[in-house]
Amino acid sequence: AYNATNLQLYWTDSQPYGIVDNLHLTEFSLDGIWVENTTSNVQTTIGKWDDGYSSLIFYFKLRREVGYYILDYFLPSILLVITSWITFWIQADASPARTALGTSTMLSFITLNGNVMKNLPKVSYITASEVWFFGGATFIFCSLAEFAFVNVVFRRR
Repeated sequence: AYNATNLQLYWTDSQPYGIVDNLHLTEFSLDGIWVENTTSNVQTTIGKWDDGYSSLIFYFKLRREVGYYILDYFLPSILLVITSWITFWIQADASPARTALGTSTMLSFITLNGNVMKNLPKVSYITASEVWFFGGATFIFCSLAEFAFVNVVFRRR
C-alpha cells in the first residue's frame, strides 16, 4: 500500500457518476450525490510508510418516504386507539362487549405493529415507531384498566 506521498487518487471528472432515469426506490428518494478526494490519517507505521493514505469517497443521501408509514401504520393505529375509547360509553354492566372491544383493539394494535416492524431494519436504539407503539399500547391498556376499575366499583353496588 502506497501512502499519500507516493500515490494520490483523484476523480478525473467533476461528476464521475451516472444516474439511471427510470430508477425508482419505493421507500426512499435520492436527495443528493457528491464526491470527495481525501487523505486518510491511519496511525500505523510500516517501515517508512507512516503518512496518510489517499482515498476517494462517494456520498449519496437518501430520504425515507413517510407516506407509506402514515397510511399503513400511523393512521390505523390512531383509529385503533380511538376505537378502544368507545368502551367509555358502553354501559358498565356490559362486560362481554367491553372485554371484547378492549382485547380486540389491543391484539389488532400488536398485530399491526408486528407487520410494520418486520419490514424495518433491526437497530440497537429505540426508534420513533417503537415509541409510537408503546404510547398507543399504553392508551389501550389504560382503557382496559379503566374497565377493570369500573367493573369492580359496579359489582360492589
